[in-house]
Amino acid sequence: MIYVCSDIHGVYDRYARMLDEIQLSSSDTLYVLGDMIDRSEDGIGILMDMRKHPNIVPFIGNHELFMLFSLQEKAKTQDDWEWKNGYYARNWFSHGNGGWVTYEHFMELSDAEQSELLDYLHSAWIQKIVEVNGQRYCLCHSSYLGAPDSGELRREFGDDPSTIPGRITLTDVQYDANYMTLDSPGGNRLFHAVWYSPLREKYDFDLPWTSFTCFTDTVFVAGHVPVQAMDQSGIYRQDNYIDIDGGCALINRPNFGPKKCALLVLRLDDMKTFEIH
Repeated sequence: MIYVCSDIHGVYDRYARMLDEIQLSSSDTLYVLGDMIDRSEDGIGILMDMRKHPNIVPFIGNHELFMLFSLQEKAKTQDDWEWKNGYYARNWFSHGNGGWVTYEHFMELSDAEQSELLDYLHSAWIQKIVEVNGQRYCLCHSSYLGAPDSGELRREFGDDPSTIPGRITLTDVQYDANYMTLDSPGGNRLFHAVWYSPLREKYDFDLPWTSFTCFTDTVFVAGHVPVQAMDQSGIYRQDNYIDIDGGCALINRPNFGPKKCALLVLRLDDMKTFEIH
């Protein structure tokens, strides 16, 4: 069986209950589409446990990107104040992103454990193509490498978005620590792939639906935007895009509360949904 979840955000008890609920066996595969860390207490613990299971497959989300690029910023300066006020560290540690708890727990690890954990993230996926029962899926945190925004569509593809599939090929892409670096073209492409979303239209970094619907043979499965933003309490689907972020990032916010938020799991074999409260 093929399972997909996303945006656990450090809520270890729901992660553990999910494994019990789906009864993950050695013949199954669980893809975790990024944002394992931040906001809640134990993202590092989740990553450390995921490492023990070869059939639990990690992806880079925008929060893992903040972590990796913040640590790259840290390595470039000996000035702690300068580092914490750099672009990625400042955003990672912001109240909204909640990365400070992840950093504190990361620093509690031994040097060897830190290195092993970073190596684990350096092997994570950006996007992966899987086929289940004849249906092709592109798994990603929010978008895909090269997804054009509205301006790019007009500049590069004119008025015919059907030409996009001929110019962009959806393939398996893993994180590349040599190419996807701080302030590099590869790093910018990665930022775009894990931050932009067709569901964030009220923001500046939106992607039009034609960036996805032009791939008529592919269903995109992603997270990043809590389904509560679309007034949903379960998996949200529009056209060929499925959002499985159940809002674990929101469980400590009084306007939502734990009963409205769940860790959502989608089983691709039969499209069964599991809601872990």
